[in-house]
This record gives sequence, structure tokens and C-alpha cells, in this order.
Amino acid sequence: MIEYKNENTLFGHLYEMSGVFGFTVVLLLGFIFTLPILFIAGLIAFFITLKEKRSSKNGV
Repeated sequence: MIEYKNENTLFGHLYEMSGVFGFTVVLLLGFIFTLPILFIAGLIAFFITLKEKRSSKNGV
């Protein structure tokens, strides 16, 4: 019974650790996937502002 309890606590700790690692991995993956999207959105906004500046110069 004592050995079984030790195994149980060990599995409990492993389960808790895996939950923490899984959470950090999900956070990192989300961060890695959102960074390029934000970068692309920033580039698009930058080019739109450049085009607007050019058109305003041509208009004036």
C-alpha cells in the first residue's frame, strides 16, 4: 500500500507539472502565432499610410 501511495503522489506531481508545461507551451505557441499576424498588420498599415502621403503630395 505504501509503494502504491508513493506512485500515486509521483503521478500526481507529474500530472501537475505536465499541466504547467502544457499551459506554458500553449502560451508560447499563441505568442509565436500572433506575432507574425501583428507584424503583417503593421506592414499593411504602414504601406497604406505611405500611399495616403503620396496621394496627398500629388494632390497638392
